[in-house]
Amino acid sequence: MSGFHRVGKTSQFRDGRGNTGLVGDAAVAVFRRGDSYYAFTDKCPHMGASLAMGRLVGDRVRCAWHEWTFDLATGESDMREWACIDIHEVRINGDDVLVKLHKKPPEAEHADREADPGDEWFVWDPE
Repeated sequence: MSGFHRVGKTSQFRDGRGNTGLVGDAAVAVFRRGDSYYAFTDKCPHMGASLAMGRLVGDRVRCAWHEWTFDLATGESDMREWACIDIHEVRINGDDVLVKLHKKPPEAEHADREADPGDEWFVWDPE
């Protein structure tokens, strides 16, 4: 399976909870919900927390630090337009959980992050 990397055994994943796996030098958060597995970059775009520490809530993953949520299918967040996570492909081969990284084109990287004037988490002036 070209491009897929083993990140663990199915028996290592608890329903609704995440594990961190490595694909090359990239950390990925992998969650199991029933017989389905989801993988995304293991870094919340808000403050950098490990998303694997979070939980699945319905069709979203919730970050453990500040409860930002991200859609499992699209990676989009309802908190900020720029706050999205990269979704990666998961396959099960026997008892192995395999992940293939999805690479974003460079222009899709959070280009408008600095332009968000309402982003109080990154720009805070007490004056």
